[in-house]
Amino acid sequence: MKMGQTIHKALELEVQDEILIETTTEEDRWGLKIINMLSGYQSLLATGLTREMPVFGFVGDVLVRGVIDELRYEQVQPSKTIHSNQMPITDFIEHRADYQTKLIDAKSRVRRTVPSESQQQMSKLQLMLYRSLLQSLVKDGIDIARLAEISDFGLETPFSDTFIKRLQSADDHFYDLVSENSNFLLLWKHVANQLRQLDGSICKTLTVVGLRANKR
Repeated sequence: MKMGQTIHKALELEVQDEILIETTTEEDRWGLKIINMLSGYQSLLATGLTREMPVFGFVGDVLVRGVIDELRYEQVQPSKTIHSNQMPITDFIEHRADYQTKLIDAKSRVRRTVPSESQQQMSKLQLMLYRSLLQSLVKDGIDIARLAEISDFGLETPFSDTFIKRLQSADDHFYDLVSENSNFLLLWKHVANQLRQLDGSICKTLTVVGLRANKR
């Protein structure tokens, strides 16, 4: 388990920086969660790749949280050339209807063997679940009032001053964002609007890759 976690952390740091911020309230913890989600989304659009993307949502009455190992934003088929420096980034994104978002699950393996049938089935179910959660988030289909009630935080309760100050020392961009959207409700509206750009792009084909974990 620890070896697998080490591999996943190394893969994440290959494509984006890790922002470590201590939180003391539930509002702060959930605020940090969606900041990490937005960071992953921005990396996905900028580079075509993000890793360790947090997702959450409801399956029936149960709140489910997880982390997608890898997302790739790739072109399906060639289209007419559009130069990003000729238009605002939001307009550029809207012209990328021929792109799709692929979900990838990375499994670390000590032995060079094919995973058992039960392990393969578990990976398949996990990816199907995460795809469903991502679809719901992209479509802004999650009941955040219910989320706040179950998770015991206030939608309009301000983030703590300590959290905002720590964010300032870690990342100026997200500090400015949280200063302008100082509670979960405001911040989620901003993030949900960004995620909506992925609507219709999420690929139905799910991929599992094996990573060799070397014993020491």
